[in-house]
Amino acid sequence: MLYRQASRIAVRDLGPHLRPMARRSHRETFEPVTMGHIRSHGVTRLLVYCGNAVWCHHSAKIAGDFLPDETQLIPLCERFVCTKCGMIGADVRPDWSQTMTTPGWGGAHRQ
Repeated sequence: MLYRQASRIAVRDLGPHLRPMARRSHRETFEPVTMGHIRSHGVTRLLVYCGNAVWCHHSAKIAGDFLPDETQLIPLCERFVCTKCGMIGADVRPDWSQTMTTPGWGGAHRQ
């Protein structure tokens, strides 16, 4: 208890430039990414990475043609199961490589 009081005093006595930063009250919000949005950019395949990135490192490419346009990617992540380690949950991303003619940095060589 004495330690807590001492730490409170120390933080309170710090100058304004040394006090811990306050949390931001304003956060940016974005529309959820849907399969329709991804398809509008010419991408139909998805890259799926195992959620157990420390031990497994398994990944796969899947066709997203069977998913409706309204399907959001974030809820889709928790529905995948790794076929190698059995972990539930994955990182799902668009496969942007199919929109490029030759490999390049940042999609500089798009069709």
